[in-house]
Amino acid sequence: MVNLAQTVPGGLSRLRAAVPLLNARPVPPGVHHDVDRPIPVTVTLRWESGTEPLDTVAVEWTATLVRVRIVDLRVMTGAVWVPAADVRRRACG
Repeated sequence: MVNLAQTVPGGLSRLRAAVPLLNARPVPPGVHHDVDRPIPVTVTLRWESGTEPLDTVAVEWTATLVRVRIVDLRVMTGAVWVPAADVRRRACG
């Protein structure tokens, strides 16, 4: 039996903090790689408790989805796919 508290980075506190991200989408089919130069963006994260803007970077995209980097105890992965409509490009400097 796998002990998730030992195998998940952040352990049990990370598991307890995990919350569904309502606008997260499944990984689209195909091969995926981060871009060489991530693009600065602001993403709107949609939680059950409300929306939250986050300045981050887009590391991959399709015509309708964008994979953004996210470092948050509520999310188990380091990046999530969200609808492109929830992502806005920021100025680079």
